Amino acid sequence: MRKLIWVVIVAVVAALGYLLVKDNGTPPVMSGLNEEAATESEAATAVEEPAPIEETIEEAVTEAAGDAAAALEKAKEAVSEAVQGATDAANDAADSAMEATNDAAEATGEAAEETMDSAGDAVSDTPEALTLDGFDLDKAKEAIDNSSLGDMAKTTLKTAIETAQDSPELLQTALEKAREALGF
Repeated sequence: MRKLIWVVIVAVVAALGYLLVKDNGTPPVMSGLNEEAATESEAATAVEEPAPIEETIEEAVTEAAGDAAAALEKAKEAVSEAVQGATDAANDAADSAMEATNDAAEATGEAAEETMDSAGDAVSDTPEALTLDGFDLDKAKEAIDNSSLGDMAKTTLKTAIETAQDSPELLQTALEKAREALGF
């Protein structure tokens, strides 16, 4: 919008300049000068006629379009950089979450082993809900709740399985740790 205002101001100034310089057909007042001196004087002080208004406006519009294109390019670059930054941050967060899930699953397995060692709980039939092919979150939680594990171990196992349920690789690890903790 500012560029358009400047274009209008330039156009008005150019039009006024054109009208002031324009020859309106009246002969100049020359007293005591010969015609040759007058011609030389006119030539020396002649002001170059300004470019027509159309050319001035066209140049201003072309310049404004170039500025707009440059601003658009800068905006595209800024958006691209912002998207790249967000993508990098999301990837870092996903990596951290995956690492935390693996750590939790490992800790769960260790806690379950300790609990199993102290409880002597040895069952040979693995419930289908605790396998990757037959996984059922509710049944897996039920199997854990019905075990003789301590409350802390039960909570840790159920949390690890819930967290990993959307990733087959993590789920398999969490289910293995749960089966180990339950003695399967």
